[in-house]
Amino acid sequence: GHEIEYVPELVYIGSELPSGGIAPSSQDHGYALAKHFFTQRKHKKINFDGLVVADDMVTDGALAALREMNILPGRDIQIATLANSGSPILYRREKQLVMIDFDTHEIVHEMFALLDLIMDGKPPARRFRYVMPRLREASALHEFV
Repeated sequence: GHEIEYVPELVYIGSELPSGGIAPSSQDHGYALAKHFFTQRKHKKINFDGLVVADDMVTDGALAALREMNILPGRDIQIATLANSGSPILYRREKQLVMIDFDTHEIVHEMFALLDLIMDGKPPARRFRYVMPRLREASALHEFV
């Protein structure tokens, strides 16, 4: 297996900023975190070769910061991000990213199927409904891009 060291200082949850305070938007959060990680002296000894981002809006902000620093996704760094299928937030940048895609139509369909059962007074066959994400690799995307 791969030996990847867990470094807690590199994990941010919510909209907390490294400098303290709260980011005003998800994009601002991603922008500030990317700038922090790639410009702070204490992080310069770390060879960042990949990012995993659990929010496509945060990814959008991080991509803006990386672009300003001339760090190109797909060439200098690999990025995996969660995304909602059909969302325009990462439009025309999908080819540079590995996307873990959640199909919002499928989520809504499952929600209404469950609601129909409950409204009909029928107990659902299972307590939870799972909608599995789909992995879209950067190299396998959009021939027209």
